[in-house]
Amino acid sequence: MDQGLFDDVQSVLAQVGPGDEARRKLASPALLKGLVFDAQGGRLQPNHCSKGRTKYRYYTSQSLLKNGKSDTSGGFRVPAPDLERIVIAALAGHLRRKDWLSTALPLTEGFPTALIKAQGVAADLERQQIANTGLVSSLVSRVTFEKTNIRLVLNKRGLQKLLGGHTEQEDQSPFNSLPLEIDISSHLLRCG
Repeated sequence: MDQGLFDDVQSVLAQVGPGDEARRKLASPALLKGLVFDAQGGRLQPNHCSKGRTKYRYYTSQSLLKNGKSDTSGGFRVPAPDLERIVIAALAGHLRRKDWLSTALPLTEGFPTALIKAQGVAADLERQQIANTGLVSSLVSRVTFEKTNIRLVLNKRGLQKLLGGHTEQEDQSPFNSLPLEIDISSHLLRCG
């Protein structure tokens, strides 16, 4: 290949950037992208529809995306802002509870510091709804959505790192093999 042509192409690419489609993928407003599943283990994908200038975001079961409304497996189409608001409120609420933190993070030293940090993380989570900074995905490893229950499986290491670090001794602890979950009893969100 001619070096001059190569340099010209590289110059144009540097000016243009990654392209509109790649930018849209990078700047996804979906806080729970890749984390939401239904009770059968099917992933709920973020998607949207537009009506006029308004964009409506949803998390939709893969089966509904593939088969449309003809799907009889009971897939979900959940408004994304509603589900994200519920998850963030539950996380922030639990982080503000001293009793929950003491069982979730059995730190013998540094617990007062972890409590203070937890308050800050809770406040950051509530601001998370404005800008997707990745804080939710660092704390949550899975969201399982059912008609009457939402179960959050938390990332213990992510939580430990945010609230005071963790030691190699804590990594060896039997505590780390137990799942850290939050169950949220919910009324049926609008699905569809």
